[in-house]
Amino acid sequence: MRHSCGADPLVRSRPPGRLLAPKKSYPVVSRRPTRASAADQGVRPTPGLENLPSYLLDTTLVSSSTTTTGFVKAPILVLGVGNALLGDDGAGLLLLSELSREADAWGREVEFLDGGTQGLALLDHIAGRRALLILDAVKLGAAPGAVHVLREWRRPAARSSTAHESNVTELLEASTLLGECPERVALVGIEPCRIATGMELSQPVARALARAAEATREVLAEFLSG
Repeated sequence: MRHSCGADPLVRSRPPGRLLAPKKSYPVVSRRPTRASAADQGVRPTPGLENLPSYLLDTTLVSSSTTTTGFVKAPILVLGVGNALLGDDGAGLLLLSELSREADAWGREVEFLDGGTQGLALLDHIAGRRALLILDAVKLGAAPGAVHVLREWRRPAARSSTAHESNVTELLEASTLLGECPERVALVGIEPCRIATGMELSQPVARALARAAEATREVLAEFLSG
């Protein structure tokens, strides 16, 4: 450490008449770990992503069928989405809670996840899956409490009635662009009656939970059989 004034104390303490050998110079070697590019590792870029900025792409070669901690993902993901603070908008989450009690019966083939309103933050969770089943409140103009079973995902033509519906659409579109969308995507939803501040379900939606749970079991059985 150099002082603001006066001689360097290390120099001042040098014995008089003593000559110091010149310091040797050594090459500077960076100890920061380097990461080989995807091209160096023989990985072909996903079509459509070649022009994205490099900081948006992670070239770490971790299989999408495993998590970053090394655990193998279940091939089927049951994803509940919605907002539990907006009445019937939380129907998908309550449905997920009901079905997750049966998780042991499905074994390691099925994982249950509360996705809330996270949207694109769920990309890593659906990547590497064989099938995805979404549980949600779905407004299609039917009578409140109607149970909808959509066995093939399609981009909705109408505007979303809630924020998380838009998030689900963006999530599936982004995963498709990245080549990570599961081969099979289905949705089980309940037609809402009231989407407003509050944690209570309307009576029509509450009565529909049992029917929606049975429909979910049927779709899961289809996923497991093929």
